[in-house]
Amino acid sequence: MYEKTQRASFGGVQKEEPSAQMGPQTQREQPNRKGLDSEPYKNTRQTKRKTKMEGLKVLIAVVFITTSSSLTASAPIAGAVSTAEVLFNHAIAEEVKSAIEEMKKLHQLINSSVSIRNSPHMIPNFNNQSCASTKTLKDNLAIAYMTLSDFKSPLYLAFSYEKKQGPKHVKLATLIWHTSYNVNASIGVLEGLMKKRDLPVPSAQSSMSEAELDQYCRKHLVNHNLMSHVITDDVVKIYRNYVVLWKLKYVLPELSHCVSLIGIDAESQGD
Repeated sequence: MYEKTQRASFGGVQKEEPSAQMGPQTQREQPNRKGLDSEPYKNTRQTKRKTKMEGLKVLIAVVFITTSSSLTASAPIAGAVSTAEVLFNHAIAEEVKSAIEEMKKLHQLINSSVSIRNSPHMIPNFNNQSCASTKTLKDNLAIAYMTLSDFKSPLYLAFSYEKKQGPKHVKLATLIWHTSYNVNASIGVLEGLMKKRDLPVPSAQSSMSEAELDQYCRKHLVNHNLMSHVITDDVVKIYRNYVVLWKLKYVLPELSHCVSLIGIDAESQGD
């Protein structure tokens, strides 16, 4: 009575489409519209559509970033600068914002104190230098490179922690993973810019170990009386991860400023 449905596959998700010659459904075969139109079912469909769209956006971003990074060595400096600006102003910025909001939903600790939620402290040993038009191209590139390099290890620690927390934390772990991926891609773009100008790539700063970073965060929570209950290891790690994401969000405008200065320098020299 019916022809086989056609299967269209996109992004690993198969979707069945009815054949053009398929006849109308009989009364027996029609779905229960009341059930399909119920709020729980609508919410499920909306969630699935949203998840698919988010996956598609991530796929497009990854392809774009990977391709752009691989071409950095041979492409004009202006092209690499544009890639870095997209990463700082859009890809990383959106992922960090979403990750912070997801942390607030999952971890009541973040919302338990206004001081924790709105005023995270700075992390020691992180680069706090700023780019400036009065500084050389070499200095501005080095500042941007070292600033980003500070986040490589802490982001991995944050991802590793959330990954172990179960199904409810999959979205947060994925957001942090993509943030880490784009940070590494940005570091690659900056390295390409340095090599393009025959500038030395600065040695990465020695980051604090996980134990040192956790100990610092624990002391800060105690010394500033930010917690009204026992400070467990989980509390410390959650706070640490939140501070890392907040710090990255805070420095993104500075990184964007750095690459804009690099672009201006490239234009002045006809690159």
